[in-house]
Amino acid sequence: MISKEFLQGRVDFFFHDYLKDDEFGKNITITLPKNKGTTSPTKTFPIKALVTSLSQEDASRLSVNTSEYRTLDIYLEDLVALKTANPTAYIPYKNLQGIAQFTIDGAKYKVSEEKSDQQFEQSIRLICERTT
Repeated sequence: MISKEFLQGRVDFFFHDYLKDDEFGKNITITLPKNKGTTSPTKTFPIKALVTSLSQEDASRLSVNTSEYRTLDIYLEDLVALKTANPTAYIPYKNLQGIAQFTIDGAKYKVSEEKSDQQFEQSIRLICERTT
């Protein structure tokens, strides 16, 4: 029988040595408020994420035009590293909806839905809507 620890170790190896280096290469920026409980002023940080189009399942569930939406997968360890590099900054690890804004290829996106604990609890998935 294969244990959860064994699978997580293999998945961890696969993600870090293959996917993260090859597929998680999209540089985006995250804009967060400087303090908890406020919306401005804001501060911007660079971060890497897997940026994909909205899945067919999400598009049919949300009944939206998918050209204005993107799905972001961000590793939790990248958020922890960002917090470590900026100890005085307010960088939450979850509940980014309503406070975070992302810039992807020059377009601004806000978080419309957050799905935590993706890929064996190593990343969060955000469905982002383009703002005009």
